[in-house]
Amino acid sequence: MAEVKITTRLSKAAREFNIGISTIVEFLSKKGLTVDKDPNGKLTEEMYTLLVKEFAPDKHVKEEAKKISFAFTFLQASMAFCMIFGHNSSHTFKS
Repeated sequence: MAEVKITTRLSKAAREFNIGISTIVEFLSKKGLTVDKDPNGKLTEEMYTLLVKEFAPDKHVKEEAKKISFAFTFLQASMAFCMIFGHNSSHTFKS
């Protein structure tokens, strides 16, 4: 049976790690690997593994920022609801 290799598109990796395509291309070229700046270009497993090792903390920061953003948006919507419907702002909302 043929071995299946997993590949990831350059643009997907950039979004996932919250970095630019040019950052990925520069990083991989410093590691001796050649990758085109084409956003639809594919990264090999080796390339992706290097990115995970280098940029995983950035991915974690992005995920935490999403959580904070969601909580802030929920708070704003709750306050707007109270203002529109005349609820007492001293009440707390249960999640």
